[in-house]
Amino acid sequence: MVGLEADLAYADMRGNATGISVNGVKQQVEQDINWFGTVRGRIGILPTDRLLLFATGGVAYGGVAVSSNLGPSVGVCGPGNSCGAGFASGTNVGWTAGGGLEYAWTNQLSFKAEYLFVDLGNKSVTYPITLAVSLSTTRSTFEANIVRVGLNYKFAPGPAPARY
Repeated sequence: MVGLEADLAYADMRGNATGISVNGVKQQVEQDINWFGTVRGRIGILPTDRLLLFATGGVAYGGVAVSSNLGPSVGVCGPGNSCGAGFASGTNVGWTAGGGLEYAWTNQLSFKAEYLFVDLGNKSVTYPITLAVSLSTTRSTFEANIVRVGLNYKFAPGPAPARY
């Protein structure tokens, strides 16, 4: 069995990290995947007449954002302290691959479970640092492991046209 599948989903996936350098400078990074979608090919086998085992893969796309700020770990930005902040967002395009199963309880009702690995690539943000003649660049990688379950309903076709 072969087919094509497309989907679009709201997502609220966030990650963050904080690090402190030897000289007391703290950097905080936050990344978000706000939504994503896929367009995938699907190929499978039917070990029984009601069970489909499939592999899937194709293009992934999604709204991503990264923010970063740099400053002293104690106190606030001010005289004698280097600070900076930046933000970048946009739509990234990457790839996805996975697999799953679909079981038909009836000719119209089926249950589906699938796993997808989604890689939306990278996003960088570069911003100036006060009191320094330099820039800071933060690069985030956007990857997700997705497990989905679903119940599918297939609308029955209308009556067959009359034959003459």
